[in-house]
Amino acid sequence: MNPRRSRTAPVYSPRGTGCPAIEQAVQTLYKGQNEESFWSLMSALNYALELETHVLVPLQTALSAQGAPAPWMEHPIPAEKADGLALWTLRNDKGRCWLPLFTSVAAAGADRSTGSRPMADRTLEQAMQLALDTPGIDGVVLDPWSNSASLDGALLNGLLHAGHTPEEPGDAEADAGKEAARKGCWEQAVECFEKAAELGSAMGLSRLADCIYKGRGTRPGRTQARRRWKEAADSGEVLSMIALGDDCAARGETGRALIWYRKAREAAAHMPDIEYTPQVCLRMAQTETRINADHFAHIVCFLSGAVSAQNFYHFLIIVAYLYDAFLVQL
Repeated sequence: MNPRRSRTAPVYSPRGTGCPAIEQAVQTLYKGQNEESFWSLMSALNYALELETHVLVPLQTALSAQGAPAPWMEHPIPAEKADGLALWTLRNDKGRCWLPLFTSVAAAGADRSTGSRPMADRTLEQAMQLALDTPGIDGVVLDPWSNSASLDGALLNGLLHAGHTPEEPGDAEADAGKEAARKGCWEQAVECFEKAAELGSAMGLSRLADCIYKGRGTRPGRTQARRRWKEAADSGEVLSMIALGDDCAARGETGRALIWYRKAREAAAHMPDIEYTPQVCLRMAQTETRINADHFAHIVCFLSGAVSAQNFYHFLIIVAYLYDAFLVQL
């Protein structure tokens, strides 16, 4: 074996190894459909961004003669030469526009619409930022012809521009509390969060409310926790808005939960942060899906009350039509 070759780092690009971390995380998301698999995808995307992983971006230019396979995927256009060229996008039934990003040559060639289309070679970061900067594009979709994942503008902002506000009074104490909580030292964490809240830290106040709500390191008191969350939310603390939404959802108040999640999304848009932006997007998707499903069930129950044996067949046709319409909305 050539020792020099063995020391060469793998090339994370469609023409090299592909993006195995992303591809595996998307597959796990499809299997799990839970918050843990969602966060695994976020971690994989962060990892890919750190490694300057490359992707293929389809362009809106003339195809090869007679649609024959072109060498664009194996020999894509360099990013600097692709600047200014029109992008090829996908549009869903709700009218939203997505920029496809392909993690491998095989993924790009899985459909005729992109199999012979010119491609640009860009880093994942460049491609995500391009989607944010291009008017009319709502986000990106990874490998749309197989197990895919859509990332809207809020998620892209959170991944690319994650950051915290400049350090304010109480932030150091709040960070110390988070570190103590991570180690399971809840009484110490509560003490730190109390100091942070006294110094005016909305983050510290929100974290203190979390401890009180769950009875970690202190006596549980949900009414007191909600009051502190509300105070932190009034100061613009996004995690407290998410917590209030989660509390409403746990009590079956889905509509009120959605209101809090929407407030969190609006607040997060001004200062994207990887700590809370993905949570906001996930809660919004889960809650809106639940509300749509409840509406569908209520309609079916209402119709079934008026159905008779003679028109049962027509009733099934109506339910099937409504179900199709419901899926399109999702």
